[in-house]
Amino acid sequence: GRIPKQNQGGNTNMKKGYPRRRSLNGHVRVQTQLAVARREVGVTQEELAQRLSVTQSAIAQVERPDGNPTLYTIERIASALGWRLSIEPMKQARPTSSSER
Repeated sequence: GRIPKQNQGGNTNMKKGYPRRRSLNGHVRVQTQLAVARREVGVTQEELAQRLSVTQSAIAQVERPDGNPTLYTIERIASALGWRLSIEPMKQARPTSSSER
């Protein structure tokens, strides 16, 4: 199977000719983070694929720089690696006064 089983729509932006997405403000793309996490745990793409009941090529596709994994897929992979996905607020550029809230 492919990842995710719910939505196999693919990266429609690439099909429409939009430019490839790049990281924002120098942050590492999620695909790179997933590959790094997998290697840190000492798991091969094949082993991860078996844990998720998908093919090795599905894992490779997610880890590619032009991959576009859904949040659901990212969570499944993180969980299979023993990691937890968290979303944190970004630091504000400047303090917000109470009158602006």
